[in-house]
This record gives sequence, C-alpha cells and structure tokens, in this order.
Amino acid sequence: MLLDEVILQMHDLCEQYSDKVIMIGGDFNVDLVDMGAGARDECVRHILKFVSDCNLRSTFDLYPGRKFISYFSQSCGSQSLLDYFFTTAFSSIVEVAVLDLANNFSDHCPVLSKIIIAGPSVGISGERVANDVAASWLRWDRADLGMYYGDTRMRLEPIYMRLLMCDNATVGVSVDEIYNCAE
Repeated sequence: MLLDEVILQMHDLCEQYSDKVIMIGGDFNVDLVDMGAGARDECVRHILKFVSDCNLRSTFDLYPGRKFISYFSQSCGSQSLLDYFFTTAFSSIVEVAVLDLANNFSDHCPVLSKIIIAGPSVGISGERVANDVAASWLRWDRADLGMYYGDTRMRLEPIYMRLLMCDNATVGVSVDEIYNCAE
C-alpha cells in the first residue's frame, strides 16, 4: 500500500532529524479531527499513529475546541478539515488560520501556520538571512496571474521553440537555460 510506504519514509526522516524542528503540512484527504483516534478508517489510524510516534501535534491544537474547515464542496454540500500542519515545535506556534480568499480557484482553502524558531533563517534561494532582517517571500495567493503567465511565456517560449528544433544531444543545454531563466 502506498500510504504505508510514504508513512514509513516520513517516519524514518523524523527519526533521522529528531534533533531538528519538524513541520509537515499538506492535504491529508481525511478529516483527522472528526474521525479522531477511535476511527475505524485504517488510513486515519495509520496517520494518527505516525503523528503520535513522531511526537507531532497539529497546529490547529493551538485553539482547542474551535472548528476549522479547509475543504468545501458546494455540489455535494459537504465541508471538512482535510489540510493540516503538524510540528514538533508546538510551543513555538504563534498563529494558525484557514484563509478565506476572495479569489480562490480551489475547493480547498489555504492553511496558514506560523511558528517561531531560533537560528538563522533561510531565504528563497537558500542563502542565510540574519534573524533581524525581513526576508521577502513570494505570496502565491496574492500573485497577479496574468503577469505570472505572461512572464513565464516570455521566458520559456524561446527555449521551447529551440527545443522543437533540436536533437537529443543539445537538449541538456536547453534544460540548463530553463533553470537559469527562473532566477
């Protein structure tokens, strides 16, 4: 089963980096809160066991008793919490929220979880940033999609046209160009 393999790999990583702050997030595609520890669903039990074994806590636990909803299906008339962040640094969580954006094209709402940890920060390109310097982060939920698509097309179309005309021996050069145009 794929879930077992993924959980085993993640468990190994949590053990390997047990001396580090661990934060795992994403669409778990199951409501772990409503189903809870007494769940009959094997998938939910596996995920909750992994969370417990790795000493992870949901950032939503910052507000016990509060109901969060990150998934809405108007056609089915359903809603639930499917998107989570789990961390080993629960005492460092300063904020958690499900964002209700005006321009959201998904049936999932973005989840915001902020934790504060000591040590140097790492910027977008991997360089270390001093803690007293504000790093500028790209906000996809605030992006101008027209500008993004236009810029992406402008940068990649010439490379794409050259790829259409080249043989396998010259493809490597173009792949390097694709990486470079992202900078």
